[in-house]
Amino acid sequence: MYTKQLKGAQKVVIFLILLGISFITYSQDTTQKSKSILILGDSHLVGDFGEYLHRYLYKMDKYDITSIAIGGAGSVHFTMTMKNFCCGYKIRVSKKGEVVGEKERFRTLEIQRVLTNEVVYKEYDGKLSKLVAAEKPDIVLIALGSNYVNAHQDLINIIQSNSADSKIIWIGPFLRENFQARIDAILKITNKYKIPLVRSDDIIGNDTLTTTHFYGKTASNWALKVTERLKPHLN
Repeated sequence: MYTKQLKGAQKVVIFLILLGISFITYSQDTTQKSKSILILGDSHLVGDFGEYLHRYLYKMDKYDITSIAIGGAGSVHFTMTMKNFCCGYKIRVSKKGEVVGEKERFRTLEIQRVLTNEVVYKEYDGKLSKLVAAEKPDIVLIALGSNYVNAHQDLINIIQSNSADSKIIWIGPFLRENFQARIDAILKITNKYKIPLVRSDDIIGNDTLTTTHFYGKTASNWALKVTERLKPHLN
């Protein structure tokens, strides 16, 4: 028979068709990659503000999102080996299309609520450069400036040298002691590199010194307005 000249796989298909089994062919583009956002922040990102900000970005249903929040952090702490040097940290993640209920919290890769001095983001040995080089985030949101421990230039260098196409957006601090010095340091770097700056100082009042700082409706309102201001700069 002519089937002797066919390959094994072809014989199987013919056999199944003869049995009356039908096939449906699915066309799927496996090369399509979701856009991604990496968020870097301090204790406000650890707390309710971070959860709500992640929520509002997630609701846009466009991005894979990773947020790295380190209590007490300034930009300098992301230029060194990232560690839980102060008072806890949290890494949240979500994927485009992932279902997360309104009352559910986002998946947590790593979390501590007290000082442990352990490395943050162990998969990358606590090195932001390794993370950025591997993940190539489309957008990097920097929510830093509340803690006046700056290495803004070095942080920008790490991002740009490891993922030149990543778009950087800075979320400015709210009102607190020495605010002008804090915002001036940020403006110096954002103006230099034409980085969009989303201001927060007109949204809410001065922060507190509690662990999560702003929480509940106040944190939600802050995150919502920040997200609305971010939207024109997102791609």
